[in-house]
Amino acid sequence: MPPTAGKIEPIDAPTSVQRCGSTSLDEIVVWAALMDIDFGVHDPPELAERIGAMADRLQVASGPARS
Repeated sequence: MPPTAGKIEPIDAPTSVQRCGSTSLDEIVVWAALMDIDFGVHDPPELAERIGAMADRLQVASGPARS
């Protein structure tokens, strides 16, 4: 995620909050996935829905190849 799109705020040793914006929730989904860290969504709820939709597509894609 470009540094101009978000700000990371430390909470405690293992925890931080990232506040970010984008013109598309799907951009945030991709950025979050590329960070390779565990995370949760506080809001908006639509972001969590988009992450779930992407997770479903990736799960299907990671299965056996179809002929």
